[in-house]
Parts: sequence; C-alpha cells; structure tokens
Amino acid sequence: IADVLALIGRSGWLTPPLQPIVRCSVPIAATARTFRLEMGNEGPGLTPLYEALSIDLTGCCVILDAQRVHGAVWGEILATAAHNCGASGVLICGSVRDKAQVIQIGIPLYAMHEIVVGPAGRAHVQEVGGPITIEASISGTISDPVSDTIVNNGDLIVCDESGCVAIPPAISNQILDAARRYAEAELETVRSLLRREPLTVAYLHKKKIV
Repeated sequence: IADVLALIGRSGWLTPPLQPIVRCSVPIAATARTFRLEMGNEGPGLTPLYEALSIDLTGCCVILDAQRVHGAVWGEILATAAHNCGASGVLICGSVRDKAQVIQIGIPLYAMHEIVVGPAGRAHVQEVGGPITIEASISGTISDPVSDTIVNNGDLIVCDESGCVAIPPAISNQILDAARRYAEAELETVRSLLRREPLTVAYLHKKKIV
C-alpha cells in the first residue's frame, strides 16, 4: 500500500515515525478516530478521551496526536480500556510506556517513542475529530514536492506487523485494488526467482505492474 501511495505521488505511510510496539498477529483495517493533545496547566485533561474509551469502538483505530506532549500518553490503563471497548488498534503520535503490560493486553499499538514518565497531569485533549499533521521531515515521505502527512478522522488505517498507513476513504477502494495487484506481482517475481530464473527476467512481473 505504501508503495502504491508513493507511485501516485501521495504520502500516507506512517512508519516512520510510528513503529510497532505491539505487533499485529494479522493485518487490520479500521476507521480513524482522532484526538489532539497539548500541554498546559489548565484544560479538560484527558476526559474527552476517557469518554471515547468508554463506548463501543468496534472497527475503529484510536489515534492520538501528542507530538507536543512531554511524557507518555498511553500505557496499561488506556490499553485495557481500548481493548474493552473493541478498538482494533491504537496509533500514538507521541510517547507510550508499560510495553510489557500492553503486549499482554494484545491490542496493536504503534508509537513514536517509549518513555517511563507520564505528562504529570498537564496533557489536555484540545480537539476531537480533527486532522493530525505529521511533518514531512519525520514521516519519511518521498513525495515531490515534499509534503506533510495528514491523517483525518474517518481515514482508513491499515496496519500489519511492519507498520501502518492511512488512506482517504474517497480513494481507498482504488488504492487497495492497486495494492493487491502490486503484491501479486511481487509474489510472482519471487516465484520466478525460486524457479531459478534470472532477476532480469523475474523482475519484469513487478516492472509491468509498476
């Protein structure tokens, strides 16, 4: 999927900077539910997030923009809550902790960093359902011109054991169809190599679909 997005000149892959903390046992596809967190001495705290993690989130992927928050915004407690409400996965654009415990809980988790300390009560949910912007300098985008990666509430999030991508709903069917054909071409290339065909011949399967 990431290669297809790159071939059509779009960003959308989120790894890097998001790396697997709890890897998927099988690939998942879910609808993005976005939250933006900021640091401050006053505000609503994490109450809007707690409220969201108290309802049914089946088929959803919780995404927190905590790029400007100092400290881990996700750990054992929130992972347990997300698991209980049926969320398919969690993406943290920021820091997490309690790796051993969240692995046991099992909900797929991707994050930028691990850190042992929390934000000490100074993290606040400033927006629910808004866009999340990941700067091109840390998203690894190769688009020309360089652009930021923007994840919108409602985007299709696809994750596997290696990483995650975001696809706008308007083009999701086309991207997924192209990705299937791309994967099949790569598989046929490998099959040709296993038949001892030279790479110059085997790679034609992938070159054609590219």
